Amino acid sequence: MWLQRWLGKIYARGWSELRTGPFTADGLAGVAGIELNKARVALSLLKRAGAAIGFAKEGRKTVYRFVDPRAYLLLEAGILKNVRRVPPRYFHLIIGAASELSFMKGVLGFAVYGSVARGDFKPTSDVDALVVSRDLPRSLAKRVDAFLGVEELLRGEISFLADRGVYTHLSWTPLTPEELARVPPVLLDIAEDGLVVFEKGGFLTKILTLIRGKLVELGASRFEVCGKGYWDLGAKWGELAIELPEAG
Repeated sequence: MWLQRWLGKIYARGWSELRTGPFTADGLAGVAGIELNKARVALSLLKRAGAAIGFAKEGRKTVYRFVDPRAYLLLEAGILKNVRRVPPRYFHLIIGAASELSFMKGVLGFAVYGSVARGDFKPTSDVDALVVSRDLPRSLAKRVDAFLGVEELLRGEISFLADRGVYTHLSWTPLTPEELARVPPVLLDIAEDGLVVFEKGGFLTKILTLIRGKLVELGASRFEVCGKGYWDLGAKWGELAIELPEAG
């Protein structure tokens, strides 16, 4: 939802003063020079539009954070997706990563999975992140190094969370489209409960849909041992390979 002019002015004033720092309705009223009731209405509309999120509760008050204008524009353009399903605690880290990756050559998709995607995360949970890219070195170490620059750009957000007792970082799983077609085991969990945040031409969503169909076709079942998930396909692991859809 594009912002109405009056609301856009409040967003612009608030962002110029507060950036992604936490604030309450009272704080927005002060920096935007508006009455408290108007600030509350504005925040409700900004949340609905995707320009702000409710980050936490402090007593009876909601603590908000603005969404970076660049990320907001990518959201409006439909380049970022499923953002309302991203846990508020990790919102700026995940959306920040997706925004950076959307400008990187060769990157076709980005999804988060594991405890953060499922919603059963702890204060020490990493953000498990799948990146699909055409341009990846063969060495796993070099692949991870290629995306450490993204995490470095988000160092401020990681420190912000650490100051609030959330100790996390991005744990990268970089794969090529050809590797996806062979369906490595990690893709089964991503197909089950992963969250696609950025993709080109629906590429990653198409692949995960194909994998879910294969799992049903092969009668696969998922079970847990000591809180860790496993898949049972019997002797059918070799039948999981899929044909790649056309990449965007």
